[in-house]
Order: sequence, then C-alpha cells, then structure tokens
Amino acid sequence: MLTVLIPVAIAAILAYLLDPVVTHLAARGFGRTKAVLTLFAIAFLGTALSLINFGIMALIGVIAGSFLYALFTRSFRIEWFANGADFANHVVGGVLLGIGGVLAMGCTVGQAITGVSTLAIGSLITFVAIVAGSAATMKFQYWRMLREA
Repeated sequence: MLTVLIPVAIAAILAYLLDPVVTHLAARGFGRTKAVLTLFAIAFLGTALSLINFGIMALIGVIAGSFLYALFTRSFRIEWFANGADFANHVVGGVLLGIGGVLAMGCTVGQAITGVSTLAIGSLITFVAIVAGSAATMKFQYWRMLREA
C-alpha cells in the first residue's frame, strides 16, 4: 500500500516546490496553464537530453553532414515514391523487416555472419529463412513487374 503512495507524495512535494516558479511565470504573463506546461516541457527536454548517446549523435551527424554536402554541392532535391501504392509497399516492407529482425533476434549481420561462424543452429535456420524470403520476394516483384508491363 505504501508503494502506491510514493508517486503521489513525490508529486505533492514537486508541486509545493515548483509553485513559486509557476506563480512567477504566471505573473510575467504566461498564465498558470502555460507556466505548468513550460515546466513540463523543460523537465521532458532535460530527460530526453540525458538519453543522447554516441549512436544518436552519429545518426544526427550523418543526416546533417549529408544535408550540408547536398546544399554546398547544389545537388539537394526532394524525392518521393512513384505513387501511393509504392509508398505503402515500402512502409509494409519496413514494418515486416523490423518484425523479422525482432523475431530472429538480430539482422543478417548478427545472425548470418556472426551466428553461422559459431555454427549456431538457430542462426543457420535464420540465415536460410532470410535467403528464402529474399528469393521469394524478388521472384514476386519480378512477376509483378512483368504483369504490369
């Protein structure tokens, strides 16, 4: 029973301690609702910033670097899919790829290269399924392309 009340007690203490800040912001023209939302945003941003690690910054750097290079070389352009059906195919493929990676407990590098090198039976089965799924998908796409032509 006591563990249920701990978050309530923490919330009450935070409300008591942060009330002067909210009152000060409200007196400056924010209004109480905006002041409370501003404090929540600051708290959320502080929490989100603590989650940034090397991988996140590397991703941001690759995207920013590619964007700047495209701007400086005047080769930047916005590209899109051929049509809505093409977009839907890519979305479904991405979702299935993510589900498959989770179910297989890794991607082709983790399962096929690393796992097969240790002769793990699960990795062998996963690698065969990856190859079979890729071959079947290519056959299907080729069949669809011939049918549309």
